[in-house]
This record gives sequence, structure tokens and C-alpha cells, in this order.
Amino acid sequence: MASDICEHSNDDEFLGEARESYLAISGAVLNRSQVLLDLCENSSNEDTSTLLKGLTEREKKTFNVGQGASRSFRLWKERVSGTIVKVQTGKKRPRAAP
Repeated sequence: MASDICEHSNDDEFLGEARESYLAISGAVLNRSQVLLDLCENSSNEDTSTLLKGLTEREKKTFNVGQGASRSFRLWKERVSGTIVKVQTGKKRPRAAP
């Protein structure tokens, strides 16, 4: 909860209301984000224009990031990603000249 609300108020009823409102809003945002990320996972091979019509800018950004992560995970799982590089072991770095 925002600490400034609690710092400037001595009214217990107001604090209870503020806490209840905070929990309701943060729960709604969390649930909506989970739904968006589920849509990202399940719509990788579909036209997403109909899904994006009613979304806010924040939700569209979340959706795009989720789709990118989903695509990267799928490629990694299929071993298509070429970004995995073998780490060199057993070689020492040369000493710096004094």
C-alpha cells in the first residue's frame, strides 16, 4: 500500500477503506495481466487484431511482451535458438603487465 496514505492519516476507518481499495485494484490488475499473458500463450499462430481491439495501451504493451517471451520460449524449447553459446573452460586469462 502507498506509505504516504498511512503516514498522513490517523483515521482507522479511512485506513481500512484505503487498504481495501488498494487490494481490490491491485487484485484486478493482477488478474487482468494473467488473462493477457494466457492469451499470449494461446494465440501465437492466430490473427491477434481482434484480441487487441479493446485493450488499453498498457495492456497492448503487456500483450506484445508476452508474445515475444512466448515465441522465445517456444524456439528455445524446440532448440531452434542459436543464441546459446558454449562457455570456454580451462583457459586462463593472460596476466596484466606490471
